[in-house]
Amino acid sequence: MLDTQAEIAAIGTPYHYADLYAVIEREQLIDHIYKRPAIQNGKPVYKYFTLKALMRRKRMMRDDYKFSCQYLLNATPIEEKIFPPPHPTISGLPPDEYKYYIACDPAATTKSWSDHSGIVVGAVCGAHRLYITESIKVKLSGDKLADLLIKKVIQYNPVRIGIELGQQEHLKYIIQLKLSEHNRLNQTRISFPILPIKTPRNKTKAQKIADTLGAFCRAGRCKILDSCIQLLQQMDLYTGREADEDDLLDAASMLFNCVETFAQHGGIEIPVEDPNTIMGMFRPKRPKWEERFIS
Repeated sequence: MLDTQAEIAAIGTPYHYADLYAVIEREQLIDHIYKRPAIQNGKPVYKYFTLKALMRRKRMMRDDYKFSCQYLLNATPIEEKIFPPPHPTISGLPPDEYKYYIACDPAATTKSWSDHSGIVVGAVCGAHRLYITESIKVKLSGDKLADLLIKKVIQYNPVRIGIELGQQEHLKYIIQLKLSEHNRLNQTRISFPILPIKTPRNKTKAQKIADTLGAFCRAGRCKILDSCIQLLQQMDLYTGREADEDDLLDAASMLFNCVETFAQHGGIEIPVEDPNTIMGMFRPKRPKWEERFIS
């Protein structure tokens, strides 16, 4: 057993912004933490490491990220970031008429080790600029997530709701059942136009995020309300590596599939409507087993 009076010492190199060393520093598990990178203020700290020697070592490693971690103690180097600062933030929506869109990236499970479900709300003005007005990161079961989505639909009355179903295909049926129950109890008729979004097979997640949200931010066509703190934090740390937190970024990238005027739009609107309505008549017919399941 560890003596309560014993001193704890640790030495190591960070390799990710969320690894053990980041946890030790964030939660202050050790009283005194010293970080001394090989270069400070543009000058080498150690006598045996000249700038020329460090640059030669960097070329030999052939990996800027590893060099940044091992020698600069920086697991999020700016050259690796997909969203280098400053981020395109805005304090409020400028006066205009807006169409709202919602995108959801549901997590497969609610286990402690699983991802969060990400929900992002976007407003598109007449000049076809996107303003991200709200971002929510939650860990909810399917029925509670459906309740939250219905609440956001009532709040924003969106043109389209993009959902990456995948392993969460059953979420579509939960939403239908919840929506029918809500309309019956409140004597209302809420439209919930779902756009199922498929994961592209010819692109990595990092490429998809960079080609949508990243491209629009760099072109000045996307602004983010400064109240979307969690989304901005993910943007600040995102390098596209496998362990990076990206649930809100993934949801934000799906907004571009939902907006019909953007080039990424390639889906078909599939509203959750009564099949007797005009829109419902053009929806693909369900198999008989599916009809029995929903009814």
